[in-house]
Amino acid sequence: MISIHIQRGIPSHYHQDVVDLYYSECERFVAGTTIDANVLKTVLAHTINWDYALYAFIDSKLAGVAGFQIENQSFTSKLTPPQLLKLIGLKAWLSYAWNLMLNTPQPLHLTSKSILRHNGLVVADHYKRLGVGETLLNALASFAQHHGFEALSLNVERNNQAATSLYLKLGYQTVKRSKKGQDLMLRELKSRILLSKCSAF
Repeated sequence: MISIHIQRGIPSHYHQDVVDLYYSECERFVAGTTIDANVLKTVLAHTINWDYALYAFIDSKLAGVAGFQIENQSFTSKLTPPQLLKLIGLKAWLSYAWNLMLNTPQPLHLTSKSILRHNGLVVADHYKRLGVGETLLNALASFAQHHGFEALSLNVERNNQAATSLYLKLGYQTVKRSKKGQDLMLRELKSRILLSKCSAF
């Protein structure tokens, strides 16, 4: 039996591991722009709000990350557009913004303070199919309940069948669909969630 440890926040010596893991998910957003890999990793290091995520560890190795948003603070909200402009320069910023506008669907939202918005689940390749994603999502549900939220919401690309199947398994339901292939899913938190292998948040 694999032991998966979940915690909120992360020591600074793991920061680069988180950046490298999240980079694999962000590469597509800068494809075709003038932003190279090193610049993107620098941007991520400045963007990540370390306390707004749950982290999964297996044998003290980072296995996955689940970001979330509470009011105006989220896992990727630390860097403002002016700060990004200063960091990467005008040409790269314009190229990135244009690419984002053309290729990234606008996230769907439900405006309610009783809903915790989940904004990013990433599992390291060598820890996939070990239950890391499911454990993180259940830990996030437990965290949400502990802080008085009544539901969780997330966006998923409609063609991501593996992720959608996992979300449906855990009780998420599709509540909105965009014309650009993105679905908004909601998980209501009615029953108590018990997690035997997760630390307190």
